[in-house]
Amino acid sequence: FTVVGNAEETNYIVSGEGRLPFEDINESHWGYESAVFCYVNGVVNGQGNTYTFAPDATLTRASFVVMLARVLGAELSDYENTSSFNDCPVGSWYTSAVEWAADMGYVNGTGKGDKFSPNDSMTREQGAVVLSRLLDKLGYEINAVEDAVDRYTDNGSIGSWAKEHVAVVVSEGLMSSTSINKLVFSPKMTMTRAQAAKIFMGIIQNYIFAECEHEYTEADCVNGKSCNKCGLVFTLPLGHYCETLSCVEGGVCITCGEEVAADAALHKYSVRDCVNPEKCSVCGDVRRAAAGHKFSAATCTVPKTCSVCEATEGAALGHNYGKATCTTPAKCSRCNAVGTAALGHTTK
Repeated sequence: FTVVGNAEETNYIVSGEGRLPFEDINESHWGYESAVFCYVNGVVNGQGNTYTFAPDATLTRASFVVMLARVLGAELSDYENTSSFNDCPVGSWYTSAVEWAADMGYVNGTGKGDKFSPNDSMTREQGAVVLSRLLDKLGYEINAVEDAVDRYTDNGSIGSWAKEHVAVVVSEGLMSSTSINKLVFSPKMTMTRAQAAKIFMGIIQNYIFAECEHEYTEADCVNGKSCNKCGLVFTLPLGHYCETLSCVEGGVCITCGEEVAADAALHKYSVRDCVNPEKCSVCGDVRRAAAGHKFSAATCTVPKTCSVCEATEGAALGHNYGKATCTTPAKCSRCNAVGTAALGHTTK
């Protein structure tokens, strides 16, 4: 949450509506702007829960297609009860989007029988093919730069089926080199969620709504800056501005006068460890369970020990000494520690 001091030095709280609800991406991340844009326009949600965007996580083929459907505002109701791929079960969170994308000609199977491979990673060359087909269906005739592909030093690793599509997306600036030191396209590299958000923000702004002469509305407590004509949203809402507001207590917004309910976005979570969960100190809400100990095996001298917090369990095993001989000391069969010296020869 955000704490702001006023002239009387009384702390006021900005409600969670004025923040991106992901704990793992902020203004310092290169993908923050596109994450905000795609979030406020309904293209992306959290990854597995409501508070993690996972910007650097690899993107699956299923997630890429779902994002594409949201970008285009696809009507998926006609695709809810069918599946052309035997690895996309009817009723799953992605199947209707996959069916729509296949029907529209954006995607095909993976050549492994009747499979779409929804959980496989979306590679950069696969993404380039989909984006190229998208521009074509939007009515853009792209004249690819003549050496668009040849100038990349790893062009030989780009699949022949993808080269003309890669030429389109790099000519349009939708995708570029993965290195700042040399031109490499990295066709087999997996797209990340942040990369996809940046690409789709460009698609929305520069192609789908390129001709809109935006008429902007200013952001208020609950609405971000948006366009009256096309409906695009460009910023997060400002959030309500209240003196008494937390995860359990509401307040009155001094900006708009609205009575604001307790805001779950204002939990004060502690850092979890091996035995303590990530827990709100105000209301006791548990966000993530305790991590659990990571015990290493006990040794002769050290008990079972957690590598994170050094908690111990049980006792050390103790040495398991053999018998000394005239020439060999008593050694532990587990760790070779010496218990007693060799006996030495007894001569007559």
